[in-house]
Amino acid sequence: MLHEHVITTAWRLNSLANFYSVPFFRALEQATGVSRAQYNILLCLAHFPGITAQDIVAISSRPKNSISVAVGQLEESGLIVRRQSRTDSRLIELHLTEFGREAYAELTPLLEQRQSRMLDVLTPSERNRLDQLLLKVGLNIPAWEEPELPPSLKRFRSKGGRQTAN
Repeated sequence: MLHEHVITTAWRLNSLANFYSVPFFRALEQATGVSRAQYNILLCLAHFPGITAQDIVAISSRPKNSISVAVGQLEESGLIVRRQSRTDSRLIELHLTEFGREAYAELTPLLEQRQSRMLDVLTPSERNRLDQLLLKVGLNIPAWEEPELPPSLKRFRSKGGRQTAN
């Protein structure tokens, strides 16, 4: 399925990302209780202390509800705290606690090791080139982020398992 298809590159990227993340985060959650959404929040807060949950939704492209639930769980676990912004009282900033910084510091090398194992097949030069190309595509996200779907696709909607006619 990863050969000779119109969307081969996107399919491969998605497939590789799933093989990298799904088994890891399943095992991590079973071992520690830290979910993928929770780790993403720890990562964002380690690099951008004081951002809001809305900022994390924008950065991670994760659903608002999963980030909201994960923020509550992390706060309950003592890994993050919420604080009212000093510059805008309407905003609630998120910060890692010392325990949250410890968790992030201990979990991140595990992801780095997994990434190294995934990329072991590449030479250092190939890894560098892959990183440069992915960065280039990533920096261009605004140009392709919004799907362009024709209105005619509505005819494929279904209700109760049956196709609807529009």
